[in-house]
Amino acid sequence: MTNLTNELLLGNKKVESEVPILQQSEQLLLQSQELFELAVLGANDGLWDWNLETNEIFFSARWKNILGFTEDEMQNNFDEWKKKVHPDDLEQVLATLQAHFDGSTAYYESEHRLLHKDGTYRWVFSRGGLVRNASGSPYRIAGLNTDITKRKQAEETQQEREKQLQDIIDNSTAVIYVKDKESKYILINRRFENLFNVTKEDIKGKTDSYIVSPEAAEIVMANDQKVLAAKTEICWEENVLYEDGLHTYVSLKFPLYDRAGFPYAVCGISTDITDRKKAEESLRKSEAQLREKTIQLEQTLQKLQQTQSQLIQSEKMSGLGQLVAGIAHEVNNPVNFIYGNLVHANQYTQDLLNLLSLYQQYYPHPVPEIQDEIEAIDLDYLVEDLPKILTSMKIGTDRIRQIVLSLRNFSRLDEAGMKAVDIHQGLDSTLLILQNRLREKEGRSAIQVIKEYGNMPDVECHAGQMNQVFMNILNNAIDAVDNYNKNRKHSGIITISTFLKDEDGSMKDETDSSIDSPSRGKQRYANIPHPSYVVIQIKDNGSGMTADVKNRIFDPFFTTKPVGQGTGLGLAISYQIVVEKHRGVLKCFSEPGQGTEFWIEIPIQYPS
Repeated sequence: MTNLTNELLLGNKKVESEVPILQQSEQLLLQSQELFELAVLGANDGLWDWNLETNEIFFSARWKNILGFTEDEMQNNFDEWKKKVHPDDLEQVLATLQAHFDGSTAYYESEHRLLHKDGTYRWVFSRGGLVRNASGSPYRIAGLNTDITKRKQAEETQQEREKQLQDIIDNSTAVIYVKDKESKYILINRRFENLFNVTKEDIKGKTDSYIVSPEAAEIVMANDQKVLAAKTEICWEENVLYEDGLHTYVSLKFPLYDRAGFPYAVCGISTDITDRKKAEESLRKSEAQLREKTIQLEQTLQKLQQTQSQLIQSEKMSGLGQLVAGIAHEVNNPVNFIYGNLVHANQYTQDLLNLLSLYQQYYPHPVPEIQDEIEAIDLDYLVEDLPKILTSMKIGTDRIRQIVLSLRNFSRLDEAGMKAVDIHQGLDSTLLILQNRLREKEGRSAIQVIKEYGNMPDVECHAGQMNQVFMNILNNAIDAVDNYNKNRKHSGIITISTFLKDEDGSMKDETDSSIDSPSRGKQRYANIPHPSYVVIQIKDNGSGMTADVKNRIFDPFFTTKPVGQGTGLGLAISYQIVVEKHRGVLKCFSEPGQGTEFWIEIPIQYPS
């Protein structure tokens, strides 16, 4: 053994040489070593035997195999072994050996890294014991190496996961902790440390009695056991008094389960909701003030809504009128061009067909090329169908011109202020625009419109605004008929009646009291000598309405239609137009299941 090895391992103690006894011990040792090798051959451990006198180390095949070496690839000496130990681990390993040599430890045990043949390191658990001679001096040390690389890697992975978990809960604003089945703390976060002025190391393995009074700790630990036994969570709210005042916490406690499904720990989370509670209290105090202001705002809002509805309607009607008039103008020009040329086209076509007839009469046998073309274009059918096409085109252009005229009549942009107009023309224009809604649809038949027009003079009014009144009321009538008669056998019917009325108050009293049939006085005043008012009645056979709905239909923004299908402005605007702008009367008569009738009454001449 070299002086360095003697100094390191034996502390400069001389090994006494007792040759006869030593030789006997070596023989026994060799026999024991052979038996020991046989015992570990089938195991995963590697055997090593270090002769402290010769500095030779015996490494079993398994020991070398752990590091990827064969029998002949590794020298059996102390220096070779030291090269295999990781530089960061060597000092600790030698100190552990020295402690065993000095008698400080009964066994040598060390976890360290050894260099593998591929250049990487393997973790091993090395343990062994000294063999002493007759005088008690150590001269050999033998033991086993177990490959614990996978275990170390798993530990490192677990440590990394634990660190990640700790980082996550440390950044939480809630107080978080985990306790085992005996209510001993396993894990806490930084918020817990700050709250109770403890560290993770201080409280680990301790119960709540370490941070609170024994009485309080007993209650907390009883809750822990309740959670574990019942396998359920508990949640509660509590107030805690600190130096800066009263704090409110909402806490949750629940069990953690192992892979077998058994609870092994309790996790608790407590969140400080003091600020939220203060905000709620502040909110409650302000609610009373807000309610008072809301009443004032609602009153102001009603006024604003009425003004807004007028502005919206004015802008809407202006935009609609401009759009309708623009479309009518743009369509009218090319239609007139087509309509005007259709007459000439028809005449030219007849001339050509007459000429063709003369050719056929005087040249009955054309050349083959012409005969082939006659057959290809089916000349006989062409001669027969072409006049029909021109006739159809004329009918279509007539229809377009009629629609354009109705659109212009509806928009009335060319008539400023009050004008004497034909009310029937306005009603017909509105019906024409709504014609698509009146047609038959899936689930219901076409809506029948019955016109009962009386003989009436032109009425002085704002024609465009009155057309809007007709549009709103007829639209509502179509909706009511649609909803009530959908999938029913009987058809929807809308009846429009017009007649004259004088200023005799008796009729107004009579019609007001005749809700079931407001048109009862119609025939009585059909031919009165000096009429003053015109009456338009629009009645449907829809579902009707309740008294509560009927009393509110003229309120701004009141609607019974689904969201997105009605603004609640139509009838409110109609009421303003009839009553305020024309000094007339707009009434509604309706009962559930009996349909609805609107009574429009305006003066024939606007009062000065």
